[in-house]
Parts: sequence; C-alpha cells; structure tokens
Amino acid sequence: MVSIPSGNTLSVDTETTGLFPRLGDRFYCLSICNTQGQTSVLSFPVDPKTRQVKYDSRLDIVRDICQDKSIKKVGHNWQFDRRMIEATGIEVRGPEICTMSLIRLLKSSAPLALKPFCKEHLGIDDDDLTELKRPHIVTGK
Repeated sequence: MVSIPSGNTLSVDTETTGLFPRLGDRFYCLSICNTQGQTSVLSFPVDPKTRQVKYDSRLDIVRDICQDKSIKKVGHNWQFDRRMIEATGIEVRGPEICTMSLIRLLKSSAPLALKPFCKEHLGIDDDDLTELKRPHIVTGK
C-alpha cells in the first residue's frame, strides 16, 4: 500500500513520456508533497517499444487528489502537469497555483527555473542541484 501525504495543500509534479498529450504523451510518474514535507512518488511502467504508460489501480489515488475540491494543487509549470493529468481522463478540480506564473508576476526578468529563483530570492541553497551536475564515474562493478 502506498502512503500518500495528506493535507489541504499538496505540491504535485509529473514526469512525462513527452511534451504533447494530443500526440499520446502521458505522465508516468507523479510526485506529491504536503506542507509538512511528507512525500510520495507514484511511478507507472512504460512500454519501451510503444511508449504507452501502463496505469494500474494507483491511478485512482491521482484521481482522488485531483478531483478533491478541498485540496489546493501547487506545481511549477502547473498548466503542463494539469494537461498531462487531464489527458488520462482525470478532471482537475479545486484551487490551483502555478509557481512559474507567480515568478513571472513577481519579476518578469527572473529565471523561471524554480531552484535559481529560490536561491536568489529566498536564500534556499541548491546543493542538490550542484551535486547532480557534478560528473560521476560509472563502473561496471
């Protein structure tokens, strides 16, 4: 059983098979975080030949969260994530906040990427981003 963060505000992010839901691209991974920092990730298998996502009963969890009008959904470039979720037939209801749109409203010249904005304006470090960019040696051992 998957433990899903609860609360009236949830951050939601998708990973997708592409950029165009009208061409069949879909989300295959959804991460959820509440205001207490509790997280969960729902990852669905993707057929490597057809790129079709193989959804299972856990899609009902996504449906329950997205259709709950009492839950505020927050996402960076939320319009994109919303389109990908809706491409599966799930209707998104309730309040929604797009942090990328908020960045645009606050400072039109600011970087739209979330980490640089948070580092510059909120003082939140990006050590994890620095670590990801560092070259890693992969061995066959």
